[in-house]
Amino acid sequence: MTYFRRLKNSLIKNGNPGNNILDEITALDDIFSQLVFQGAMTSILGPNYIMHPHRHCHYNTPNSRGQGTHQDNYEDDENVRHHRTRWTMAFCYPQDADEEMGPTAIISKSYYYLTHEAAHTENEIALSGEAGTITIVHYDI
Repeated sequence: MTYFRRLKNSLIKNGNPGNNILDEITALDDIFSQLVFQGAMTSILGPNYIMHPHRHCHYNTPNSRGQGTHQDNYEDDENVRHHRTRWTMAFCYPQDADEEMGPTAIISKSYYYLTHEAAHTENEIALSGEAGTITIVHYDI
């Protein structure tokens, strides 16, 4: 059974597993244990990096509205920002995700702007890809 089918069945049966996604869909460990992923993370964060325990599955049903552009916050203090890469966020697509499906998007060079409003004058870049694609981004920018 594919990752996507397992995930979809779990979402329908149990709702969003949130931080328990890796326990619920153990096959996802296969993705994060790939040498290419581990190599990328080591190159960015250095050896002995650890995975943050917070996770969330964003499941958009067909014809649903996606989220608007926003900057994620650290759960305890939204003023904590580090331009030095201290942590990353990995987006994993369990199915093909093209631009029409409304995948996660970024705003290029948003860290140069002083306000969110100014950054939003730039076009979004959709992080689309084939099933199994992982996109790694700087969490704080």
